[in-house]
Amino acid sequence: SPPRRSSVLGVSPAASSPGVFQVVATEQSQGVTDTAVVQIQASPTLQSIAVTPASASVQTGTTQQFSASGNMSDGSTTTVTVTWSAAGGAISAGGLYTAGSTAGSYQVVATHGSGLADTAAVTVVAPGNATITLQPGTTYQTMLGWEAMSELGQTDIAGFQSYRTEVLDRVVNELGINRVRLEIRSGAENPTNWWQDWRDGVISRNTWKNNRYVAINDNGDPNTINPSGFHFNELDWSIDQVVNPMRGLLAANGETLWINLCFVDFGGTNNMLATTPSEYAEFMLAVFQHIQGKYGWVPNSIEMILEPDNNAAYSGARIGANLAAAAARLTAAGYTPDFVAPSTTSMLNAPGYFDAIVAQPGALAALSEISYHRYSRSLSSLQAIASRAAANNLRTSHLEWIGATYNELLQDITVGMNSSWAQFTIAWVTSAGTDDGGKYYVVDDANPSNPIVNMGSRTPFLRQYMYYVRRGAVRIGTASQSGALEPVAFINANGRYVVVVSTSSGQSFTVGGLPGGTYGISYTTSAQANVDQADVTISAGSPVSATIPAGGVITIYGK
Repeated sequence: SPPRRSSVLGVSPAASSPGVFQVVATEQSQGVTDTAVVQIQASPTLQSIAVTPASASVQTGTTQQFSASGNMSDGSTTTVTVTWSAAGGAISAGGLYTAGSTAGSYQVVATHGSGLADTAAVTVVAPGNATITLQPGTTYQTMLGWEAMSELGQTDIAGFQSYRTEVLDRVVNELGINRVRLEIRSGAENPTNWWQDWRDGVISRNTWKNNRYVAINDNGDPNTINPSGFHFNELDWSIDQVVNPMRGLLAANGETLWINLCFVDFGGTNNMLATTPSEYAEFMLAVFQHIQGKYGWVPNSIEMILEPDNNAAYSGARIGANLAAAAARLTAAGYTPDFVAPSTTSMLNAPGYFDAIVAQPGALAALSEISYHRYSRSLSSLQAIASRAAANNLRTSHLEWIGATYNELLQDITVGMNSSWAQFTIAWVTSAGTDDGGKYYVVDDANPSNPIVNMGSRTPFLRQYMYYVRRGAVRIGTASQSGALEPVAFINANGRYVVVVSTSSGQSFTVGGLPGGTYGISYTTSAQANVDQADVTISAGSPVSATIPAGGVITIYGK
């Protein structure tokens, strides 16, 4: 017999409006029915238009990009097509506003086909006072280095060799990094080679991680090193894969890599290296002797302890005692590194740690650099760090903040008086992280056989400082009659001037006080990265004119 048929009583056309309805299915031969409930919801509707930015200051003749979005009844936003109109200048169909020649307050309006609209306020500013004057007779700090942690995935990413060469070449020759954080864990002093056992598949990764900060004394005598009590395989791996190649790349440019040996102890299970200065000193001597014996060089500086405010065992007083002991022990062995401290997680903690460190006999005489991280921060703390450095003839450095931008860089240089500065690591892959401002380079490894190396979104802005300002550059004074310009200026060790200007909007300005010669001009905005403009040649006493089309960073540099 033919298959039994059923029918569905559909929703009537009138029921296409929102509401709750029934769908009924009836088996015709037996009269058996079943019912389903259907809820028809209203489609979200456009409620309002929003223009971004809501206000902007634009210099005459320069541009500002505006965009529009729609706010829906369900709380979501959507892209909308609008018609743009503007006063005080012209605006394209895509929302690019070009300021006219007359300063004043104006409006930009976006109108949707539904009649909904939104307005942004525009202030057109005349460039009359947009002049930067250099003051080479006023000098500040001497720059030492742009730092990165020696991490590009060499331990955790199986395919790191596929992008390693390109990343290292670019971090040196494109970005300008010339200082590296080389970490050594407290667990290097241990009779068991935990790192190598993990690499060899003897133990799990978690077992290694659980033991990497466990320090076990090599023997009972801090004046005698037992080589079998130390294992430096992890350190050597970073040197072989990252540090030595970077040294070679910089040497090819006639420069040197500053190597900052950073002691890391987040274990908290054995505080021998925190509480016994002679043991800490022995540990550092063992590291220096190992590196010199195997590679023929030694670190330039020792970062005493990474983020001591994350390990209560490392008080300021204990760091100071360790510092004095390590300096004495290393000096006796013929090593004279700089010492860096306290590298607190919180900038707010750095002044207090510094005060406790230098209260220990011999610590202040050995210390070279006051360091801090920015995970908590305040202007007053930054000023306190700078004042302590000035009073004691010390350098300052910001050495980590995931998310740091050129705005923090500028503040650290001008308020914190930094000689060295770091965001965080060299590179990482997208499959194991995001572009969070913790990596100078982000490697798209969606296709592992063909990874794509990209600058992090913040990196092009940082490059406007790092690539052009080299070790030995002296920061000099600047004067600007425009609050829209935030300039810093340097004289590199080769005598060539560099002026880096941060702007919140498009600007045209002149720089006076430059020596005669040829100058390059490069800028980065949110829409364009590392754009090179035509060179400008001036005679002594003549200004250089420069323009950046939108907010960002622009660099004028001697060639």
